[in-house]
Amino acid sequence: MYSNLKKKIRTTLRYRLFFLISLPIITTLISLVAVSFYWTVNYTWQSALNDVSEKLNIVQNSITIMQERQHDLIRSYANSYPFKKQLFDKNSTSEEINYWIQSQEPFQQFDFVNWVPLEKIDNEFLYISYTQTPAFFDVLTSEKLDQFSPELSGKAQVLIQQDKTFLTEGLVSRAVYPVRDENGRLMGYLDGGILFNNNHSVVDEYRDLIYPYIHDKSSEHGTVTIFWVTLG
Repeated sequence: MYSNLKKKIRTTLRYRLFFLISLPIITTLISLVAVSFYWTVNYTWQSALNDVSEKLNIVQNSITIMQERQHDLIRSYANSYPFKKQLFDKNSTSEEINYWIQSQEPFQQFDFVNWVPLEKIDNEFLYISYTQTPAFFDVLTSEKLDQFSPELSGKAQVLIQQDKTFLTEGLVSRAVYPVRDENGRLMGYLDGGILFNNNHSVVDEYRDLIYPYIHDKSSEHGTVTIFWVTLG
């Protein structure tokens, strides 16, 4: 009986000793796994956020450069001799000037370029605000698009797959430049815009900046979508 009791005590002590030795090791292993999991998830998420932020900065810089170039083109057109010659022709109406603009090759880099004389502007302060930046984004209705160019509203239509209806508003990058006569008197504004709806060349340009094509199957591939959000 004494030997059995002694054996049980030894066995119990052995298990307790094994448990006491194993507990710190198990606890340490669990802690290491938990810490590794936390840092892996946190690092992956942070890397993804940094990657998105870098890509957005690339696109933002590209848009800024594009709009500065857009402004420079409008300014050079407004100060060009052919345009000034057409503008100072007293027999030319604003409609005839706009018809002449549409026929000129230098203006084909825009989806529309319109001459807007002062007498046809209802809100001059609005146009003054337009000239405070090199270029700006604007959302135009189909009616306003047709005022700039008869075929522009058709080019702007985007099919909404869910309900099979068409989005008719257009996202446009506009550059407005004031035009003055020899005496510095303001005569009107030259308004040029680039339509982003269905503009695959712009989308492809930004995609190639973010995801440059590399002859490597393991390289990163992706798509780019340009959209606007109306807050209200």
